[in-house]
Amino acid sequence: MKYLAKYLVLTILVLGISNSTFAFAGSFEEELIVAAGKGDINTVQTILTKGVDVNAKNNDGVVALIPAAYGGYTEIVKILLENGADVNIRNNTGATPLMVAAQQGHTEIVQALLAKGADVSVSNETDGATALSAAAYKGHYKIVQALLAKGADVNAKNEIDVTALMEAAQQGHTEIVQALLAKGADVNAKNFYGQTALVFAEGNGHKDIVSLLKKAGAKK
Repeated sequence: MKYLAKYLVLTILVLGISNSTFAFAGSFEEELIVAAGKGDINTVQTILTKGVDVNAKNNDGVVALIPAAYGGYTEIVKILLENGADVNIRNNTGATPLMVAAQQGHTEIVQALLAKGADVSVSNETDGATALSAAAYKGHYKIVQALLAKGADVNAKNEIDVTALMEAAQQGHTEIVQALLAKGADVNAKNFYGQTALVFAEGNGHKDIVSLLKKAGAKK
C-alpha cells in the first residue's frame, strides 16, 4: 500500500529561486542572496563589508541564509550567522534555514544553526512539516538524533496529521524508527486518513520495521 503525502520538498522553485531572482536588482542585498546561493564565499565576504542588511529578502521572499543552507555552504552559513543573520527567518514558503538543511542532509549546517538557537519546534507554514519530519523522511539519521537531542517534538504532525514516525516507517529507515520510538513516538498515531506507521511499513514491505512497531505495541 503506497502512501502519498505532502512532504517538505524544498526544490529550487519552492525556495523562490528563479532565473528572475538571479537578475541583479542593483542592490548589495540582492547580490548577497545570489552569492550565498551559489557558494561564492569571496563575494559574500566582500558584500558584507558594505553594511548590507543580511536579513533582507528579495521580491521572491528569499533571504541569503536559506539558499546557503540549502546548498550546503557551511562556511557561508557560519559567516552570515556571525554577521547577524536571523537563524529562524522564514522564506516565502514558510521554511526556515533549519528545515532546509535538515531536508538536504547537511549535518554540519544543522549543528551550526542549532548552536545559534534554531527553533526545532516550528513547522512549515505551507504544509505543517518540521525539520524532524523532513530528516526522518529523507533518512538523515544523525540529523534526526541532533534534533531530538534539542527537544524536537517527536509526535508533531503536518497538515494531514503525518508524523516523523510514519515518514520513517514508510521509507524504510529502521535506525530512525528506533530513535523515534526511543524518544516516545506514538506508535499508534493516525493520519487524516486513519493510517498508522504500521500500515505504511507493511504496505512497503519493511519487515524489520513492522517487527519493531509491533514490539512497541503497534496496532492497525
